[in-house]
Amino acid sequence: AEFILMHVLKCRRHELFINAKRPLTPEEAACLEEATARRLLREPAQYIFGEAEFMGRAFKVSRGVLIPRPETELLVKEAIKEAPSFGLDALTIIDLCTGSGCIAISTALGIKNCHVYATDISDKALVIAKENAGRLSAAGKITFLQGDLFGPVPEKIKGHAQMVLANPPYITEKDMAALAPEVKDFEPKEALYGGTDGL
Repeated sequence: AEFILMHVLKCRRHELFINAKRPLTPEEAACLEEATARRLLREPAQYIFGEAEFMGRAFKVSRGVLIPRPETELLVKEAIKEAPSFGLDALTIIDLCTGSGCIAISTALGIKNCHVYATDISDKALVIAKENAGRLSAAGKITFLQGDLFGPVPEKIKGHAQMVLANPPYITEKDMAALAPEVKDFEPKEALYGGTDGL
């Protein structure tokens, strides 16, 4: 409820409490009702408002991309932490199944001298990822490529990359049926379903 109100009122969480008795305008009330109706149908709030937070940044999301998960931030933090260990002036990094671009963009912004090659099989996802890279001033550090996994990555890049990062589809056939409606009914199946065994 707080997340929805913060977006409807375009404010921060603490402001909800400071201004708790402020009446809503008719426009705000209508927006709140619409958002609440969609959420009651189990649509994720991130899709309702078109953005999700990842590593302190707002990423645009839509039904065509997986909503970034807080657990995935650990992957980016580890990549940033490991970057100096290569002892190179610049790093080449590959991000597979980039989705919204949250891993590629956060890594590119967190490592001073690097270039990220980000792939995704979905053209819808790549549109969102490119937009996020532009919005977050990372476009010059990322090359987006459409295709399956390593498929679109040039051979010379594959052989010289220092890191490969990925959050690929990994849900098994059995587990797909048990997912929460927010995930199963709204997030793209191609970003979730990893085949019979998840691999």
